[in-house]
Amino acid sequence: MRRLWWFMIVLVLGTVLSAGAAVAATATGSGHFTPGTSMNTARGYFSAIKLLNGQVLVAGGYDGSILGPPFIASAEIYHPASATWTPVAPMEYAVAAAATVRLANGNVLMAGGVGTLPQASSAAEIYHPKTNTWTATGSLNIPRDEDMVTALLPGGRVLVAGGYVPAAAPPFTPLASSEIWNPKTGQWTMGRSMHVARGESTSVTLKNGNILVIGGEGAGGTALKSCEIYHPKTGKWSYTASMHYARFDEAAVVLHNGRVLVTGGGGASGQPITRSEIYNPSTTKWTRTGSLHTPRSESEYAIVLMPNNKV
Repeated sequence: MRRLWWFMIVLVLGTVLSAGAAVAATATGSGHFTPGTSMNTARGYFSAIKLLNGQVLVAGGYDGSILGPPFIASAEIYHPASATWTPVAPMEYAVAAAATVRLANGNVLMAGGVGTLPQASSAAEIYHPKTNTWTATGSLNIPRDEDMVTALLPGGRVLVAGGYVPAAAPPFTPLASSEIWNPKTGQWTMGRSMHVARGESTSVTLKNGNILVIGGEGAGGTALKSCEIYHPKTGKWSYTASMHYARFDEAAVVLHNGRVLVTGGGGASGQPITRSEIYNPSTTKWTRTGSLHTPRSESEYAIVLMPNNKV
């Protein structure tokens, strides 16, 4: 996401988002998209995560309104079998651009983000699908929002790292700090910091359980080539090879062979790019691969690995 607050500023200057509910699209076997069922609430910068039963939880977000609080506390669930959306219990805090992860027991943890209330950027809540309830859990030690590193670690712990210091206007300050949520205590403890402060980065969990953090924006809004790896066993960060191209808001996916495809994102100029490359964990090297036909950024949630190894 390219800084949610920029969109708010644009809206105040007179750009109005289209009214109406957001629409999902479903790809068919014949290679085209058909309209899906609309959500009950139009929302951007929301959290979406697949539940253990195959349904999809959508929560929070930003409604694009100029008047009144623009952030959303409501949540809904998509049912693939019936292609319908059902409203579920709302969160305590209206928040967008939060860190979201599904826990091993099927519950969903949401932490941080940006909201109307200052405490929303450090608050954390857990959704319980079995009871359709949200409960508060320990707050983050450092308020943070937007495209944080988020990963489920062994033992049910959750890693959150990077992101931005919540602010209403630029310049936006990226964070290097990390913290870990303990399911036994419900509390966050500070972990080691990344080598580079970064927001708008992308992260994936490698086959060996390590977390690869890719690019992002550094201080001054500079697109980054650098990458680093978090080692859950030691709690340490280590540099790995840098990409050929600086990028933020890129899309990344772990392929069936364990390599990582990274594509698109905003480049060094800030404009969307087409360039793609592949990271090999065995050699810790990046190699260039075919480019996208269309430059695109903000695409980190629009990449899926299919069974035939196509993406």
